[in-house]
Amino acid sequence: MVSVFASKTLSNSDQCPLGGVGESAARSMLRTMACLGALFLFSTLACGKPISSVSSRLYVNYSAKPDAEDLVSFDLCILDPDAQVDLAPGHAMANNYLAYISTVEIRPETEAAKRAAEKKIPILGKNKDWGSELMDVTHPAWQSFVVEDLAAKAIERGFDGFFLDTLDSAALIADGDPEKASQCQRALIQLIGALRSRFPSARIVLNRGFDLLDHVSSSVNGVLIESVYQTFDAKTGRHHPVSSEGSAWVEAKVRKIQSLGLPVYAVDYVTPTDSALANKTAAKLTALGCIPFITTPALDGTLIAPLRAVARRVLVLYGWDPAFADKPATWPIDTMTAEHLQTTLEWMGYEVEYLDVGKKPLPSPLPSRFAGIILDEFLKLSPEQERPAAEWLVAQKDRSVPILFTGDVPFTDDTVKEFLSENFGFTGTLRAVHGVKKPSISKLDGSMMNAEADVTPISLGFKDITAPPTAEVFVSVLGEDKLGNEAKFDAVFLAPWGGVWLEPYVVKRASQENRLFYADPFKLLGQWLK
Repeated sequence: MVSVFASKTLSNSDQCPLGGVGESAARSMLRTMACLGALFLFSTLACGKPISSVSSRLYVNYSAKPDAEDLVSFDLCILDPDAQVDLAPGHAMANNYLAYISTVEIRPETEAAKRAAEKKIPILGKNKDWGSELMDVTHPAWQSFVVEDLAAKAIERGFDGFFLDTLDSAALIADGDPEKASQCQRALIQLIGALRSRFPSARIVLNRGFDLLDHVSSSVNGVLIESVYQTFDAKTGRHHPVSSEGSAWVEAKVRKIQSLGLPVYAVDYVTPTDSALANKTAAKLTALGCIPFITTPALDGTLIAPLRAVARRVLVLYGWDPAFADKPATWPIDTMTAEHLQTTLEWMGYEVEYLDVGKKPLPSPLPSRFAGIILDEFLKLSPEQERPAAEWLVAQKDRSVPILFTGDVPFTDDTVKEFLSENFGFTGTLRAVHGVKKPSISKLDGSMMNAEADVTPISLGFKDITAPPTAEVFVSVLGEDKLGNEAKFDAVFLAPWGGVWLEPYVVKRASQENRLFYADPFKLLGQWLK
């Protein structure tokens, strides 16, 4: 199912439109209901039962502000209980939202840690891999802390239940002390019983907790298992497959859980660029009878498989801080993107969202609805903005979000430009080269360029920038600077991370009303967005 109004589609073997944020409530509701119907049908056919009885689409996002569209696309979402979310639209679609609760570990300096300290719950050690502390789960105040300070507050916020994490960390407390081990196990069993008694209609999903299941299976609604086939090593920072022995051990645990009549949710970790491995992993987990979610260790809602979101929006960064630029703020309609690129993007089925960097911060994490990022020619970064903006761009590149520099490269700080060059692979000072002599076209891809206007060598706007070795260069200009040194300007190119489309090779201004493209905008933007 494809809709010309869709801002995002869900892609696997089928596609389903999702309503765009910012459009009328009526249109969004119509799209939402259409999506619900299609996804309900897909789930019913695939699972053999309605999604109201068994959650068939898992979503995990611990970021501070999850994407609103994602929250209506999945019928079981695990979220940070303090996240900025509106659960009402999803509840209208019978979706369930579980609040993440860390039962044994706690992060220092958080509000939860402060409340635990007020209750004088002892800290018995640390998990060095994650920088968290281990609470004494046998302390009399611990159960009340989890039930009343964490779980009850989540229910008050509208959550439907709890995802109980770090249960297995009790083993770190009891390491080498069998008596303490049995005490910790009893405390965890009693906690789950207390949660069920206090919140009889709440959904409770455990993260592993295999040694507890024989005692609590009637009180919980499912078990989540991480790293069945693919995992991430926090110490080395690398993704890698789980050993065959390790996977076989977990598979046996999965079958034991299923024999207790409980659904099993599986979260495996794969690098975002390896969609083939992600789909293969999701298929193996589905064959095992699990409901999979293939993501990254950031757990920020990135969905790689099995039902991957295909974004249909492009984020355009423009504007400046008037105090820095000493000129009035601009508007989206004044940007180069609006004038030259938006019509093409809309024809291709994308919607454009503009972000004025002088008024709003860069979104972190970047919502999954965005298919790419354009840095508009009318983007001016203040000295204080340059480094954070560069680091943000690199983070998006690492998530495989394509980036396009248009008109100019809006960085002036040499250390920041060096950082960008190291991460994006281009070379040169990125500065304008004035007074270029003898400009000549050294490379011209006729299949991309000369679309409406023929490319000719131009001295004005010449920049010192050379494309990465892996890039496909469409226009390259050579010349001499004032000292007679060779200068090179790769003005239009695409690289694995995105590309550049720089002036003066965007459009030829034939007259005040007439603009002629040097490059084919449909082909260039299509290849940029892959």
